[in-house]
Amino acid sequence: MDEKIHIQYRIDEDTFELKLETNAPTRLPESFMVSVVFPSCSEISQMKDFKKVVYDIQQKGLEVWIDSASSKIFIKTEETKDWQKFLSQNFQQFIGLIATLLITAGKEDFIWFEPSDYEKVWILGMIWNNNIRQWEGILAERNRIANLDRDFWSRNIEGDRSYTKQSARKLFNLLKDEEGLELSDSFTFCSNRLISNQSKHSRHLTIKVNPSELWFLLFPLDYFCRFDGYGCFSLYKEAEWVLTSQKSFIQNSCERLLLSFA
Repeated sequence: MDEKIHIQYRIDEDTFELKLETNAPTRLPESFMVSVVFPSCSEISQMKDFKKVVYDIQQKGLEVWIDSASSKIFIKTEETKDWQKFLSQNFQQFIGLIATLLITAGKEDFIWFEPSDYEKVWILGMIWNNNIRQWEGILAERNRIANLDRDFWSRNIEGDRSYTKQSARKLFNLLKDEEGLELSDSFTFCSNRLISNQSKHSRHLTIKVNPSELWFLLFPLDYFCRFDGYGCFSLYKEAEWVLTSQKSFIQNSCERLLLSFA
């Protein structure tokens, strides 16, 4: 039996960028390993007692399981081919995300929006399920929405609160409806079923959007977080937007941790 592929990264001590330490194959097998060496600065290392974490990543049909000594991650895909295609386009950024899941210690959830091709986009949502103590995600490939309604923003400026609320509801519905992104209730942000043992406005939500897909900002996710009735967005006290393709999830989270200790 061939030895399992093992790809190694380290997080730069100064910039928190991911640095590839070994060659990565052009096509990944269904099962492989990734190790990440974390920075030793006290603000980061005190969050968890770790220096190097090894992730065992396995695809089993529509399911992807990622195990390490410190965490378990489960991702559901809609098509078997989606996982390989997504990884081939976003591998290093994805490794940055699973490293971030570790240092945020289950206090933060994530939405990631990336281009797939000329017509489609990737949407990856990751949440912490406190009931079973594991990360759960869903990966979906969707058509872009052409000419997304801007009424929410224009009416909000004019101060028409009733129309603003009506426009917000239309935009929220587009997350779930067939003429929109058609995200299912299993995409937890869209579900009206609150996760048990989670208080409202208690968690942090990070949304990373590729600069080529800024139309997604027309969805007022910050507004959804402020009020009830918009799926599980009321779990979040705030939403943080990362609008650059260069900055990784791990860079963003490490920089925020440093600022919190400043």
